[in-house]
Amino acid sequence: MAVSDARTVRNGAGAWSGAPAPGAVPGKRRRVRAVRVWAGLFVAVVCAGLFVVAARGTDDRRAVLVVAQRVEAGQVVQRADLRETELRGGPVSGVVPVSSVDEVVGRVAVVPLVPGSLLSRDQVGEAAGFPQAGQALVAVSVKDGGAPPGLAAGQHVAVLAGPGQGAAMQKSVGASTSAEGVVVAVRAASDATGGGSVVTLLVDADSGSRVAVLLDPRLVVRSPVGVGAG
Repeated sequence: MAVSDARTVRNGAGAWSGAPAPGAVPGKRRRVRAVRVWAGLFVAVVCAGLFVVAARGTDDRRAVLVVAQRVEAGQVVQRADLRETELRGGPVSGVVPVSSVDEVVGRVAVVPLVPGSLLSRDQVGEAAGFPQAGQALVAVSVKDGGAPPGLAAGQHVAVLAGPGQGAAMQKSVGASTSAEGVVVAVRAASDATGGGSVVTLLVDADSGSRVAVLLDPRLVVRSPVGVGAG
């Protein structure tokens, strides 16, 4: 008696072959898989595009102007005094974009411009507004050893009458602290024989005349963590 298998049928060549499952359509599964693959690729491409757009939206870069070399108050700002840099993040009030360089070149520095600082629109104008009312700029000649090494603009100092000051003058200006101020500029003295440096200080107006008559001033740097003397 012939034995039959419900899962197989006999073909014309006499060999047994697998019969398709009831209700199955040849190639349908392959088409479904292909559709799913393409749908997945489409979603991936869309997500990647959205990520790029979002990244560009958050990466806000602007070309702005930075002070390249020191410009004293009252000096005319030149193109060589400025350089370009890239500013990232949110907006910063008052900075000057590179596209507006012609609006600041040729104008006067209202305050001293410090190298490396972002240029602000309120730092330039028609005339110097520095020093302000109640302040005075005074230059003192400091001999070698009269100030700490590395004295630089921005440091707070106390100005003392040095040992070279006559006794009468020391009494009139005060043998203790004559004034306190901020270093605005430091440059080597032009007189090579004397050495030392010329230090420009910003002091209150009442102290300016006392500091100006000091013959051998000593500068003491004020520090938040201590005091260094020269």
